[in-house]
Amino acid sequence: MTRVGVGTLLVVLGTWALGWWAVPVVGALMGAIWPDRRPGIAAAAAGMLGWVALLVWGSTIGPVGNLADTVGGVMALPGAAVLLITLLFPAVLAGAAGALSAALRGGKGA
Repeated sequence: MTRVGVGTLLVVLGTWALGWWAVPVVGALMGAIWPDRRPGIAAAAAGMLGWVALLVWGSTIGPVGNLADTVGGVMALPGAAVLLITLLFPAVLAGAAGALSAALRGGKGA
């Protein structure tokens, strides 16, 4: 399994068990473990893919699309924009944490 795959699995399990706080923790771990292989990008991909998996799973047990449309209506945004923002959030959190922990360790941050 690749490092993005491992990170994705950790994001899914961590988010399910601990909430969104697990996303930057997993990103920081990825940056600490793989500091020389663009950990920021790998962590961002793992964060986004992990939440894609959670949204897909959530759509099988509930109306994720209807919820996105309702929340988007409150914020004057289309439902697709709400889903995009939902996926950008873990990407930014994990990517920043991965880049920061790699930089603190002395590796490449991006």
